[in-house]
Amino acid sequence: MQLMNLINTSGQAYISHTKIDGVFMLRLVISGLRTQKQHIEQFQELLVEKLQMVVLKQSSVNG
Repeated sequence: MQLMNLINTSGQAYISHTKIDGVFMLRLVISGLRTQKQHIEQFQELLVEKLQMVVLKQSSVNG
């Protein structure tokens, strides 16, 4: 949930969540007619950046 909130508050993308067979999943909808490969690559970069932030924060908390 923290990762989703970081992405959504960035203003660069919006993702939602669901559960499949009890497993929490993030969802990204790509439906714009003008969506290009570069937009997907930009989201991928944003996802990695925010995921690294979450991991670093968790590692500092867990020592």
